[in-house]
Amino acid sequence: MKRQRATAVVFRHGNVLLIRDRGHKHYSLPGGGAHRRESIVAAAARELREELGMTSTGARRVEEADYSGWLNDFRVAVVDSIDGPKLSSWEVTGYLWWDMVSEVPLRNNVAAMIQAVRDTIDQNQGGDQ
Repeated sequence: MKRQRATAVVFRHGNVLLIRDRGHKHYSLPGGGAHRRESIVAAAARELREELGMTSTGARRVEEADYSGWLNDFRVAVVDSIDGPKLSSWEVTGYLWWDMVSEVPLRNNVAAMIQAVRDTIDQNQGGDQ
């Protein structure tokens, strides 16, 4: 059975938060494995706190952005936060607020997951990010 990976998508001022994991050249979305009986939303908020010291002020699932990879099933939640980020984990060596236009080296399917979240927000909430 594949690992369930909670993936946090955080938007701020039209940008999306990306992280660089230790030992990797490419940027990805914050997240990590969901604990047993932990919801994807709770796991995404917890991972954001552990990796970047950010406190969730709200979160919601976006199933339309889920992605099934080789080792992990990526389960996506949009997480709202007004603090941070700050590097607070040995796992994460950097972060950036990506404008979704600039050339940035991304890990597999990150751009597709972000676009699926944006499309869902546009359909359900009028596109405010």
